Amino acid sequence: MALTLTAGTTTGCTIGRMQDFDTLAVTPGLEAISLSGLPFADSGHVRLGSASGSVAWREGRDAIGWGPDGIGSPADQVRVGQVARFGVYAFDLDGDPVRPGHLEARCRYGRTENRGQLFSIEIVTPGRPLRLQCAYRVDGRDAGMLELAAAPSQASPVEPRAGLMRFDGHALIVQSDHAMDGVGTRTDSPMGYRVTTPEGRIVAVVETNGWRSRRLLLSTDPAERPAAIAAALSLALFHDPGDTD
Repeated sequence: MALTLTAGTTTGCTIGRMQDFDTLAVTPGLEAISLSGLPFADSGHVRLGSASGSVAWREGRDAIGWGPDGIGSPADQVRVGQVARFGVYAFDLDGDPVRPGHLEARCRYGRTENRGQLFSIEIVTPGRPLRLQCAYRVDGRDAGMLELAAAPSQASPVEPRAGLMRFDGHALIVQSDHAMDGVGTRTDSPMGYRVTTPEGRIVAVVETNGWRSRRLLLSTDPAERPAAIAAALSLALFHDPGDTD
């Protein structure tokens, strides 16, 4: 068994713009705001409009090898049978003008894939689907949690993610969005996320693409604002490992 830890990167999962983001940006009750200054290293400072905070990532990979098949040198016949990708990240934020307070979050995620050999061709298939969990504190008290899971399909390479957030009495639905602006097909990994109330009203939108910034839409309702920020930052700062390497 081999274990390798690597520093995270800050590139988005896909290239392009999330479909309908600009249309949603003019929706009453939503503020278009940029998460900027994302570090190239595995930790650093970020800005959300006039608010400031910090983020740190730690990512890992665990590979389990399968033994020789009896042909040739054992050293040549060892194959990797399963690979796990996992990580943790943490962030905090202060100074939001709509609803001041000190937000802290701790998140973890993981997924596995299976690998096999067919003659000289390596076959890679998803194993356990991706899961993401986050826990939050506001001004030193427990505030809630978020759970997100992938739902892969045999019929499509698109891997939608769906989840639930409970934060200070608010229950919110999280859904990945795979539509790219100007492209007719959906992307395998998310272009972004929509966070809504159970009735379908949008409280946050996240575009996951970008080098050192992310485009966000956040509710301007002071009661919903902390939950919207917590969900949006959790998704915007998530280094999505996809379904296979």
